[in-house]
Amino acid sequence: MSLALVLATRTSSLSARRALSSSLSARRAMGATEVLAASADLTRALEAPQVTQQLAAARAGGDTLVKWVTCNMMLTSQLVAMAQRLPDLGGGNEAISHLLDLLHAGPAVAESADAADATLAALREQTRARWALLLRHGFGCELGPDLELSRARELAIALVDAYQAPTFLRKVSELMRGELMGALSDLEKQQAVTRLMILRQKEAAVPFGYSSSDEGYAQAQAALQVYVTDAVIHGSIMQGTQRVYLTAGIDMNKVMQQVQRQHAQQQQPA
Repeated sequence: MSLALVLATRTSSLSARRALSSSLSARRAMGATEVLAASADLTRALEAPQVTQQLAAARAGGDTLVKWVTCNMMLTSQLVAMAQRLPDLGGGNEAISHLLDLLHAGPAVAESADAADATLAALREQTRARWALLLRHGFGCELGPDLELSRARELAIALVDAYQAPTFLRKVSELMRGELMGALSDLEKQQAVTRLMILRQKEAAVPFGYSSSDEGYAQAQAALQVYVTDAVIHGSIMQGTQRVYLTAGIDMNKVMQQVQRQHAQQQQPA
């Protein structure tokens, strides 16, 4: 499993995912019981030895980016496997996006507002449980402070402000003018810029109760994942990252093409 599907999931627009979800849900709507069962299954899948061993290997030898990407890769690989076991979702990346929405936002139709609220609360607890497992094995830490939605939105906006600060954007420009940058691929350039962004994210999360360590970074990001389908959080982070990549002159379409080619090559039989 490569970074391709991780990037595809994380960088696709929220409106596009919701449009896909609407079209797919017409085929067959999953009820609250089914969605909650699927969410619990996904959490249990992350306890498998092959998952925890890869997370531990990344923790032992990787930097913040490697550890965080590995956490996302493990989660995404299990999400893909689950989507393949649920053919009614339609198959392919559309099914994965639809399942992701269901696991975070719940079924579109609920019997009552109270039932919808209860389902959403249960799904968020499952999301926290998944990230607790990922952080425990991938970063050697537990979850950090829980954030209410309003506070999570404030954190997302703080990240955007940090990305758009003139001093930070100058650092990005200086990085891209480095002598070695000309020899790097678009993907390698994106990874270099992402590492710079991680340092900025660590600083921005401190006022919200997180340390500036690798563990603090992971805890803050995990807290945001609970509300990953929230339009304010998703839109804010997308806006901030796009500004950084634009400043760096990185074409994310080319990056996606490169990681998709890598993914296709890895899927070919030896």
